[in-house]
Amino acid sequence: MIEFRDMILDIQGKVLDMIREGKKLDEVMAARPTAEYDEEWTNDPGWGPNDFVPIVYYELGGSGRLSDR
Repeated sequence: MIEFRDMILDIQGKVLDMIREGKKLDEVMAARPTAEYDEEWTNDPGWGPNDFVPIVYYELGGSGRLSDR
């Protein structure tokens, strides 16, 4: 459970840094903030970075639509 929490906090920090740099969702998605975790944590085909990153982005106050990708 701690490993999962640490992963979430790391991704959140990366996304927040990019938001503060003024990056839009398409730029954040292209940067692949989950890349180091993808192999271990995306075994569920219905839940992956394309689902998770936009949620984190918008929860942290980012702007830009997913359709902008």
